[in-house]
Amino acid sequence: MPLMKCQKEGQDGFKWGESGTCYTGPEAREKALEQGRAIEASKHNDAESKQAQTYIFSKEQFTRAEAIAWAKRNNKWKGTIRETDTSYRIRQINPDHFQKGTYNTINITKGVQAVIGFLKPEFKDTSPPFISHINFER
Repeated sequence: MPLMKCQKEGQDGFKWGESGTCYTGPEAREKALEQGRAIEASKHNDAESKQAQTYIFSKEQFTRAEAIAWAKRNNKWKGTIRETDTSYRIRQINPDHFQKGTYNTINITKGVQAVIGFLKPEFKDTSPPFISHINFER
């Protein structure tokens, strides 16, 4: 979410995203940014309890061989890669093992994203934690 301009009681201010609190006064911008950092940090903490379902590699940043090499280097290679018009995708866990409505996509590093979600209870003890030994360099 971006830092946004807003108005409160006729005064100009700043807020984080559409639903953030509108802060006014000399510290308004910093308060809104602080709110944004807190929101983003809470997303990261949430991500640590989720599992990676798929890694997505942008074709603008990676060749097929480079995507496979990154996955192998980070213990994320499962033996198959799927190609779309814009990306390479390496599935980690069957999507049927995830709770519906819990997916989101996060950026790992330039050109790499992960689709993450909460596993169904019956699959929770069968997968390693999402954030583990990832070399964030290309």
